[in-house]
Amino acid sequence: MVHDFCVIIGPTNVADSLAAIQKVVFEDRKITMARLIEALDHNWEGYEEDRQMMLRAPKYGNDDDYADEIAARVHHRTSEVLAEFTDRFGNPCRGDGSGVSGTYGLALHTPATPDGRRAGDPFSDAHPLSIPGKRYAGPTAVLNSAAKIDTRKTYNHLLNQKFLPSMLEGDLEADLCQLSQDLGGPGDQPYPVQCD
Repeated sequence: MVHDFCVIIGPTNVADSLAAIQKVVFEDRKITMARLIEALDHNWEGYEEDRQMMLRAPKYGNDDDYADEIAARVHHRTSEVLAEFTDRFGNPCRGDGSGVSGTYGLALHTPATPDGRRAGDPFSDAHPLSIPGKRYAGPTAVLNSAAKIDTRKTYNHLLNQKFLPSMLEGDLEADLCQLSQDLGGPGDQPYPVQCD
């Protein structure tokens, strides 16, 4: 039985929230921190313009150094803090980034977040994937962002990318997995979804 790891849920939401706060609140001064907290307390109801500004802020997974550097700091610092604690056998704690469906259940009772996520909406699925309303620059951008996190300094990362079945015909699935490996990022797991 393993006792020395913690499942990491929502690191992309944390990174995107920090990037949005840094950009919109502190750099551009478009929203005050007091107003942001008020908007979050109201689950963005009556604050849609503010929410849209936060959603338009740089987001991880788009090969955007602004957001990607913040995401790397979130992941690296999380690992450093976890390592400060030990299990009952004296082993340092470590993270596990493969929370997958936990991102849905645990988000149900989580209030709104500064990245534009509403209360109860799912967290980012696995590693750097988008939430509804988030800008998305494509699967290669996701891989480039993921490769900027040094996984030797962190925990395992699960990178799920969802595609329509027709998009995975031919060699695309193998090509994405190979590109992820070539970039030094986490293993990519492209899989088909049917949207009915």
